[in-house]
Amino acid sequence: MPLVQADKKFEQFIIDKIMENYQTREGRDGKWHVSDLMFPRYAVFSRKYNRIPTREDVGFFLTGEAYHEFLQKLLGEHDSEVRGELFNVLGTADYFDGDTLLEIKTSRKWTVPDKPQDHYVEQAGYYCAIFGKPSARITIIYPTAGRKWDGSASSTIEIQAWNVSFSVDEIQGIKERMKELTTLLDKSRETGKVDSLPPCPDWKYGGIERDKEKQEYFIKVRCPFAEQCGAPCAIDLIKELEYKNANRRKPKAEKGLASRYHK
Repeated sequence: MPLVQADKKFEQFIIDKIMENYQTREGRDGKWHVSDLMFPRYAVFSRKYNRIPTREDVGFFLTGEAYHEFLQKLLGEHDSEVRGELFNVLGTADYFDGDTLLEIKTSRKWTVPDKPQDHYVEQAGYYCAIFGKPSARITIIYPTAGRKWDGSASSTIEIQAWNVSFSVDEIQGIKERMKELTTLLDKSRETGKVDSLPPCPDWKYGGIERDKEKQEYFIKVRCPFAEQCGAPCAIDLIKELEYKNANRRKPKAEKGLASRYHK
């Protein structure tokens, strides 16, 4: 029988190499990027505190980056990672050959939605404005699709693609939004205050999880700047948490009635 042993030393060596790669990448101290427009408060704090990515952060991005590179090689590396700029905002298209403007995403969702998430559509709009195109394609890879929490079903990999088109007026509105946000971002970077900036979506702040021992729900905070920001993005998340815990304590008949009227 072959001897199989856990190799923790080599495991840590690989992890250290990955962390080293992320930590030595070029920082974002200069111009704003498309992602900064989508999460402006996070963008300001990221520059202010120069936060180093954690192992968890790297784990989130590792598989996504691998899928990106694979697809870009298939489509054509010479048309990949194409840079554009508008209003001092940098945008890097995953793929742009002058015609097809493509954004590649990965998602750990277990279910495949009918349409892309709102912030993916928002990002596509910024790229259309920057590269002067009326439409963009979004391709999302779901590497854990179909997975069940109880282990009754294993994951499959699903791929969905959408084409998102914008009217002339919508593109103009996006450009005006870009101007507005960059002005606010510049002021916030100078003052360190983010009150004038729109909050991030609640999933950027964290998510609701269940404590099996206490038999109640809690918010797992993921944003490293939640305390400095004041986290107005958590308001809806807190409301959902309160509802879940309140509904958990109700008798079964009362639960059914509450679910019918809860908005």
